[in-house]
Parts: sequence; structure tokens; C-alpha cells
Amino acid sequence: MEQKPTALFFDTSGLNWLADAEACDAIIKALRVSHFVMIPASSVQEITATKNQERRDLLFGLMDRLMKRGGIFRSTDWLLDTHVKQYFAYQQLYDWTLHVDERFRDLEQMISSKTFPHGEQRETTSTILDTVEHDFLATSRQSREEWLQRAGLKPRDPIPAFHELAPLLMMRGGPYFLVATEMITDIIGNTPSEEAVVEFIHRCPPFSTYLHMLAVVEYDRCLRHVPEPSTTGKAGLIDVTSAIYLPYC
Repeated sequence: MEQKPTALFFDTSGLNWLADAEACDAIIKALRVSHFVMIPASSVQEITATKNQERRDLLFGLMDRLMKRGGIFRSTDWLLDTHVKQYFAYQQLYDWTLHVDERFRDLEQMISSKTFPHGEQRETTSTILDTVEHDFLATSRQSREEWLQRAGLKPRDPIPAFHELAPLLMMRGGPYFLVATEMITDIIGNTPSEEAVVEFIHRCPPFSTYLHMLAVVEYDRCLRHVPEPSTTGKAGLIDVTSAIYLPYC
């Protein structure tokens, strides 16, 4: 039986690096043999927002070449929403690797047919990305006092390493268990039992990864360091939510 190729994700930074690489053609040929290349839908959004049309068309063309043995991956929001709905509709049969088609085939067709977004659609996409990023920075920069309370710490307590704190944050009844319960309730329209939430988190690695990503971001921005107005050097929303794709690799 032929071994399934390893999935390799290219985000927007990776696509820009590849586009400028002298060995771009050779790398693409090698990737077609060794990997199944997946490009997140967020990269399509970011490239759509690129102002330079020549650069934008170059990157979309590069995507098309990579998709000869690959595809566009659905957005992280869509994946989380769909996994929750699938699990709570078919709990006994649910398999996260089988019951959600993560490929964004309509978007793949758009890129292959070279019907790239431009003009007003590009400006709208750029505005949406800026707004979402701004909201993310605001919500991830909670007060230090609030985070200490959630972590069960006092202001002068030594700050534990994240791996020491994570089990307390993720435990049943912990702050991120409650976040999971609220998310699931919003999606399915009713409040699941604690047992159902525990089982879902265990059986859906992308969702579990998402919860840990939230905890890492807030730990880094709110607890380990007193938040500063500048976020230079810190990953933005698209980068950190891409952690959801890790279980697919």
C-alpha cells in the first residue's frame, strides 16, 4: 500500500519566501514528490489584500502550482464550527479524520481558473483583516489582575512555567474548560454535559489544540510579561490560530 504523503503547510510568509527563492522551481518539483501541500484559506485572504497586483498575481500563480499535489485548507473558524456540529450530531460515529472535509474546493477552483479577487473586493478583505486583528489584540491583552485570578494566583506569587500551569487551566471546571463549553453551546444551541465536553476535547485534536493556543497566547501576553502597548515580535491572530492545523500534519 502506498504511504500517504506528509502534509506540509505553507502560510503567507512561506509563500512569499518561496516566490523569491532562486530554487523556486526545483523546490516545487521536490514538494510534489515528497509532500501534500496545504495552504490555509487565511493566506488566500492575506494575498487578496496585497496592494501590488503583480505580486498578488505571482503569489496566486504559485498557489496554483503547489495545488497540483495539494489544496486549500478551510478557515480555522469553519473547522472548529464543523467539528463541533459533527461530533454532537454523530457522537458514536465521529472520527475527526474522516467526518469533516477540510478542503476548500470552491476556492481551489477559483485559483485554478485564475478568477482572482481584485479592486473593491481586495479593499474589503484588507479592511476585514485589519479589524479582526485589532479585535484579537484587544481581547488577548486582558488585565494582569484578571489573568492571575483565572490562574488562581496572587500578584506576588512566582509565575509558574506554562507546562506547570496548563493542567490547571484545562482541567474539568477550569477556565478553558468553561471556554470550550461556551463555544460548544453557542454552536449547537444547548449546553452539553461536562462528560460530553471532556470526550469531545479528547476526540478532536484540532479543538484541543485551539484551547491550548488560547492559553499560550494569554499566558504570554497577560501573565508572563506585563502587557505593553507595543506587540512587536508577537504573533498575530492568523499565525496563532494556525496551530489548529498541527494535528493534520
